[in-house]
Amino acid sequence: MAARRTARRPRRHRSRRARRHAAGRGRRGRHGDGGEPRARAGGRPRHPGRRRRRRPGVPRHGGIRHDRIRRRVVNDTASPASGSPASGSPASGSPAAASIWRTARLVAGKDLRIERRSRVIVNQVLPFASLVMVLFAFALDNDEVLQRTAPGLVWLATIFALLVVVQRAFAVETADGALDALRVAGVSPPGIFLGKSLALAVQLLVLELLLIGLAVVLYEATLTATGAVLLVTTLLPATTGLAFVGTLYGGLAAGARGRETLLPLLLFPVVAPVLIGATRATEAAFGVGHAAIDEGWPWVGMLLVFAALFGVGGTLAFGPLIEE
Repeated sequence: MAARRTARRPRRHRSRRARRHAAGRGRRGRHGDGGEPRARAGGRPRHPGRRRRRRPGVPRHGGIRHDRIRRRVVNDTASPASGSPASGSPASGSPAAASIWRTARLVAGKDLRIERRSRVIVNQVLPFASLVMVLFAFALDNDEVLQRTAPGLVWLATIFALLVVVQRAFAVETADGALDALRVAGVSPPGIFLGKSLALAVQLLVLELLLIGLAVVLYEATLTATGAVLLVTTLLPATTGLAFVGTLYGGLAAGARGRETLLPLLLFPVVAPVLIGATRATEAAFGVGHAAIDEGWPWVGMLLVFAALFGVGGTLAFGPLIEE
């Protein structure tokens, strides 16, 4: 008897499941077209009691999500020369500009993280620039001469430090192949140029502030409140111009032979206007030689023009430079 019950149970289960299947088929016949069940893409009808489970976090219409991701990736990697998908819209330039600034932020963050981990500015560049200023103090050995030449020595040490920072930054990019990887990935060259210039400007600005403090201690230079305003206004365009020039010529000399000697030959003549203008404006800020504050503002204007010219020129020329 137990064996018979065991043999009959699957039979009753199969008949119950068959009845449910038949009832479901009848319901589909009432609500469907012509009583036929609607077929899926594979040709097999879907069971009425089963609902397709979708993964959490995935919307019902998955194509919308994929289109958004695709557009975001295209905007991240598209260059201005390749155009944008929204070129027919009134704001056709905004996606390309957003892509350039997004790339610039990423590249600048990468360079600053590398600097924070390696600490080249603190361990190498700052001691080198400080040693230059100390050696000049020993060579001149006159308080009046030191006070008169302090602004020029600050900017001269900054330019020497710029050379070291640019050589080291592009040596890392060339050795690791990071610059080639960015180029092959389709990242916009203007974004790379602006990002590396931004990271270089931040490093130079920190270095300049430390060197100015060292000049005040070593050379007994004095600074008033109005002079401090002029000094800060001088630092921003001068540092930006130096960063643009350093990034442009650093990229030019990165793939050349003998780049250690080629970069100074290219860099020093070009930054001479920055050295002259920043020195004159800093002299007015410190009141060297009884210079008035108003005498420094024309030099600030010249530094702004210099930074704008090399910013635009570097943005346009950096792409062909890294391609060759």
